[in-house]
Amino acid sequence: MRRRSPVPHLILGILTVLALGAVALGLVLAPTTANLTARNGAGEVLLAGNVTAVVAQPNSPLIRVVYVAPDYGRESTLKGSRSRTLPAEQAKTLLAPISRVLQVTSFTQARPSVYVGTVPLDKLFSAAEAASIHGTFTVTATVSNGYVVKVVEQANLRSGAQRTTSGLTYRITTVGGWRVTPA
Repeated sequence: MRRRSPVPHLILGILTVLALGAVALGLVLAPTTANLTARNGAGEVLLAGNVTAVVAQPNSPLIRVVYVAPDYGRESTLKGSRSRTLPAEQAKTLLAPISRVLQVTSFTQARPSVYVGTVPLDKLFSAAEAASIHGTFTVTATVSNGYVVKVVEQANLRSGAQRTTSGLTYRITTVGGWRVTPA
């Protein structure tokens, strides 16, 4: 009786182990659902043809921002007559809070459609600036209809014994042709 060669079974066994290793590696390295939802929602806003938002900062008037891709931006106070139109090269800066969502590397889901991420402040600045900055930057992003519709930022700065907290709330009222319903 002729004996079968063990080589095909050995090759099959090695391929099975490699496949299982690839699956395990993929599971470990894959982004979380929270990361994908928050980051994709921010990306969708940045791709939108037009965005209108309201920016609130402590001790400052409410500001309405209007961005129309690719080259129109306007800021105006809601109560008052101050307004300015931004030149084309600066218009996209009106979407800066949305862009900062993309700089956060890890989000967790705090509540349905609300995602929170924290990074060291020095990760958001150049190496020269980062040497003097210590603290954390927390972003809370609310996602609706696939878009980030609200961003709450809080920066906690430390410099020696001195601590400072600052923040802003960026609430989108329209994105693309969709009017965002307040939550």
